[in-house]
Amino acid sequence: MTRFWRELKYYLNKPLFIYNDSITYEDFVNSSFSTHSYDLSNGDYDVKIEVGEEPDVRIVWAHSSILKERSMYFKVALSSNWTRKQNDIIVFKKPNLSYQVFASLVKYLYTGRLSLQSISPLTALGLLQAADELCLQELLDYIQQYLLRNPTWLEKNFAMVYSTCLPHSAFTRLQEYCNHIVEDLPYLIFASEDFTLLDDELLQSLLKRDEIAIPEDRLWIRLLDWGIAQANLHPNKSKWTLSDWQSLQSVLDPFISLIRFPEISQLCFVKKVYPYRQLLSHDNFQGDLTLPRLGPKPSTRYPKDLLDNQQLTWISKYIGGKDPSYSELTSDKFNSTPYKFKLILDGCRDGYTSETFHKLCDNQGPTIIVMSIKETKEIIGGFNPRSWNSSDVRIKTSYSFLFTLTNGKLVVSRVAHPQLAVHCHGKFGPIFGDWDLVMYGDFKKDKECFCRRHAYTKHIRALDSGKFSVDQFQVWHVKEASS
Repeated sequence: MTRFWRELKYYLNKPLFIYNDSITYEDFVNSSFSTHSYDLSNGDYDVKIEVGEEPDVRIVWAHSSILKERSMYFKVALSSNWTRKQNDIIVFKKPNLSYQVFASLVKYLYTGRLSLQSISPLTALGLLQAADELCLQELLDYIQQYLLRNPTWLEKNFAMVYSTCLPHSAFTRLQEYCNHIVEDLPYLIFASEDFTLLDDELLQSLLKRDEIAIPEDRLWIRLLDWGIAQANLHPNKSKWTLSDWQSLQSVLDPFISLIRFPEISQLCFVKKVYPYRQLLSHDNFQGDLTLPRLGPKPSTRYPKDLLDNQQLTWISKYIGGKDPSYSELTSDKFNSTPYKFKLILDGCRDGYTSETFHKLCDNQGPTIIVMSIKETKEIIGGFNPRSWNSSDVRIKTSYSFLFTLTNGKLVVSRVAHPQLAVHCHGKFGPIFGDWDLVMYGDFKKDKECFCRRHAYTKHIRALDSGKFSVDQFQVWHVKEASS
C-alpha cells in the first residue's frame, strides 16, 4: 500500500466536525491530497461513472477502493455481483442524479469536505436525496440544517420539499418543518410558488379543514390553478375546447364540493366563480346561478377571536391601575372604552413561535396577550403597558396584570412585585413576573408554557404548576382612541 493510500485511509476514519456551512475532518492535512484531484486524472482510476440522462451525460472517474471504503452503497453496488467491466474499468451509471450533486459527493468521499456556502437550496435538496441514497448518513442533519436556515425558499417551494421528504424516514428535521406548516400555517401552502405541484391527498385534507385563515374565493382560485396545471391546459380559458373543460371537471370533481360557495360574496362569486359555471352543479351551492345571491355566510375558515369586543372592553377597564367592580363592568355605561384594539398576531395566521412573537410584537407599545390552553380550554392572558423587546431585560411597572376568563367571568391578578412585572427575552415568548406566565418554544406543539405564581397576587390557573400548550394565541395592540 502506498503512502498516499495509507494516509487517505487514516483520514477517512477520523471523526467529523461541522461548523457554519462546511463539513470537514478534524486535523485534515490538505497537503496529503493536494496533488490528487477528485477525478485523479493521472490514470490510476478503475471506475467510470456515467452521471445524468441523455443528452447531458457526464463522466466521473474514481477509485473503487475509496468509494467502497467511504460508502456502504458503493460497497454493495461495486461488488463483483453487480458490476460490469470494460477493459478492466468498472462502468457504473447514475442517471437519476445531476452531475453537480454527484461530483460534490464524490469529492466529499475523497477529501472529507463538503461546503454548502456557494450552492442554492435547490441543489442542497438534491444533495440531501443523493446523500441518503449513497448511505452518507453523517451528512443528512448537516444539509437539513442548511435548508432550514432558508425558510423563505422552503415556503415558496413547499410542494417540492414536502414530496421530497415524505418518503425519506431519515429526513426528520424537514418532516417536522413540513408537519408544522401543514398543521399550524396552512395558508403558506396556498401562497407557495409551486402550489400546483401539491399532492392531491394533502390538498383534499386541507380543503376539508376549518380555520385555515384563507378567504373562500382565494381557495377557489388556487384550486382552479392547481386543476389547470394537472390537466395541462392553456392558462387562457378562451382557448379551451369542450374536451379541455371535461378534463378539468374530471380533475376537480373530488374537490369542488369542499369549496364553501355560500361564504363567497356576490361580487366575488360573479367575478371568480360564475365564469367557470360549466364545472359546477347545483349541489355545490345554494340558489340559482343566474339569480342574484344574498350576502355571504360568516367564514368558517377563520378561527373566532378569543376575546370579543365586550371582553376587550372589560379588560381595558383595568388599564392604568383601575379596579372596577363586576357590576360596574356589566352596566350599560361601562360598555364603551377609551381604547382601540388591533389584532397584531394571530397564531392561526402567523404561527406560534417565540420568533414570530418578537417579529410582530416588539416595539409596538401596550399589548394584551391571550391564549386558549389546549389541555383544559382555559382562557388566560395578560396586559403589558410597555413595549416587548428581544433583549434579556426586566420591565418594572405597577400597571401590568394577568387575567383568566372562566364561564364568561373575568378574574384579574395584579402585580405584587413591580420590579419583576415583565421579562423580555428573545428566546422566549411573553413572560410575566418570575415565571407567573411563561411562553416558550412552539406554543402549540411543545407543551413548554407554564404558570407558577410568584410576582402576581392570584393564581390564574387551577393547575398552577402544570406545563401546557395552546390551541390559540393572539396579541392585541392597545391604543388610546384619541391618539
